[in-house]
Order: sequence, then structure tokens, then C-alpha cells
Amino acid sequence: MSESNEALIVALNPDPSTPNIVNGIEELVDKLGDLVTFYKLGIDLLVNEKFWEILPLLTEKGKKIFLDMKSIEIEEVIRRTVRNAGLLNIKFLTLDGNNSNKNISAAVRGREESGNGVKLLALTLLTSIDAHDFSEIYGRKAKDIDDFVLSRAKRLLNAGCDGIIASGRETEMLREKLRDEVKKDFLIVTPGIRRASDSKDDQKRFVTPAEAIMAGSNYLVVGRPITESEDPELSAREILDEMDEAFDKKSKKLESLEFSRIQIQS
Repeated sequence: MSESNEALIVALNPDPSTPNIVNGIEELVDKLGDLVTFYKLGIDLLVNEKFWEILPLLTEKGKKIFLDMKSIEIEEVIRRTVRNAGLLNIKFLTLDGNNSNKNISAAVRGREESGNGVKLLALTLLTSIDAHDFSEIYGRKAKDIDDFVLSRAKRLLNAGCDGIIASGRETEMLREKLRDEVKKDFLIVTPGIRRASDSKDDQKRFVTPAEAIMAGSNYLVVGRPITESEDPELSAREILDEMDEAFDKKSKKLESLEFSRIQIQS
């Protein structure tokens, strides 16, 4: 299993009107086989009547589950939500970035109660939001996006989250500026991934797989470019190949920097 296979998360987003939705998901998962080990289930599937067939289907096939709920609630509900997610063997769970520090602490308690180590990820800013949307929603100027994402990420990570959901356009900035601000390693999961040839759909702050890896993202979430492809397996392989090249390039770059550092010290 390559580094890219571990880092690719496929978002399942079937049309709810599709007949035999469970069979369709099983067919897709079987087509992708060992290429994909991690799947994201969003709130649209959580409220689908077939959710309790889809979840065991994936776990029985040995797949890891990312439950993208973007939860925001009172402390007790957050605690119980995270606890229950851990008991279901969910690996990643999202919390909305508007959660208070007390809510994040409650989520951490829920994770500890489950004993299953579910990773808590906080949303910074949706990748479907562009500069105009940002100004409309938050009443701030477009140039403030980086500061907004940085401030939110720092607070949520220091409050106890294991990682953040962030656009690849902000990843490098977050890695650089949070290096000394967050006293632990943290994950960056990046949605809004599109190859140069892909339809951009409703994604506005998108990046390519290679750009996200080079910027420092740990996991990439890819949905429609794979799930709505005429050949999902081929699309997944092409994305994984691009990720492989980026991981290799990044590794060589780090080796070169380390060699230069040693030379300077000596």
C-alpha cells in the first residue's frame, strides 16, 4: 500500500433518487478495490434511510470511514456524538469551526470515552466559498481569508482537535505559521481537489492533487471526479499517480534541504 493510497479519501455522494443506492455504492467500492481504503460519508447519507446498510457494508470490506457531519451543538450532545462515532469505529469526524473551545473539550472527552481514537477534524472554511461569498457571509474583505482560516485553525487545534479541514490554497501558509503556534503534530485534510482536466462543479478554492501534496496536506478528499467518472478506477489511478509524483518530488526536496542544512552546520 503506497503513501498515496493511504492519503486518498473518496467522498461517496450518490444521487438519493438512485434505485438500489447500496448496490451502487458496493459496485463502486468493489471496482476501486485496494486502490481506495478510506471513504467519506456526508450528512446527506447520514439522513438517508440506507445509511445503516452502507456503514456496515464499508466496514465489512475493511474500509476506513470519515463521517463528515460538521457537528455543532451543545457540549453534552457533542460529547455523546463523538463517543458514539468512536463506538461505530469511525476514524475521522468533522466538527464545525464555529464550535467553542468548551465544545471541543467535550468532543475530546467523548473520544476518550469511546476508546477508539476517532480523529477530530475542524472545518476552517468551505472550499465552495470564494472571496465574494466570504465577504457576504462574514462581512470581511477577501484579503482577510488567510487570517480568518489561520486564526480559526490555531484556536481549534489548541483546543484539542487533531486536525483541520482546509483548502490546499491555505495549506502551505498554515504549515508555516502554525509550526510554532500549535504544540503538537496535526493533520490537514483537503477537499476541493480537481485535476486540471476536471469539471470544477461548485468548488471555488480548488487545487490539484499535486498542489495539495506539495503544500503539505496529509489527506485529499476526492468525490465527483472519481464517483461520477465513466471509469472510476482509471480516474482514481490517475489521481494516485499524480499524488505519487508529488510525494516523490516532496521527499527529494526535503532530502535536499536536510543535506544543505548538514553542510552548513559542518
